[in-house]
Amino acid sequence: MKNPSTQYQLLFILLMISTAAFSQKIKQDTMVVWNKKIIIKAPAVMGNGSIETENVLEVERKGNTEILKFNAVSNGSSSWLYMQDKGNKICITKELSYSNGIYKKELTKNDFDYLPATQVCVKERSVKVDKSISVTDFFKFKPVDCYQCPINISVEDCIKNGNKKYRW
Repeated sequence: MKNPSTQYQLLFILLMISTAAFSQKIKQDTMVVWNKKIIIKAPAVMGNGSIETENVLEVERKGNTEILKFNAVSNGSSSWLYMQDKGNKICITKELSYSNGIYKKELTKNDFDYLPATQVCVKERSVKVDKSISVTDFFKFKPVDCYQCPINISVEDCIKNGNKKYRW
């Protein structure tokens, strides 16, 4: 059997790229936050003919704050929206995201070690929510919003301690 020509290989690659690019979808779910219906729009992918969410949504209430947690199925990262009821209006007050990362430790001049770390990013917000939340509108952090913790520190302690200096 002959190998496919370069032309057919290129066509096949282009077909795969275009299929992947257009398989990105937005999935909508309705949930109740502070006794109000909110539409949550989150990225999803086509899988086995159905639309599958890339994240598992979990809701946690702490005092007067509800936290929407979007936990990634593929890589263990998580993105959180902190919401409060302020004067009968729902407001997003904070964004938080954590994921696996790499800490660049300088051993000597121009000599580095790369250590596994937990990357945490936090941003205070004040966004009123009317009818829907699109996850793609959030979690766009700047380097100053983020810090790293050694992986032997729990994610909860990393978040609680904030931008603490750790001994690497």
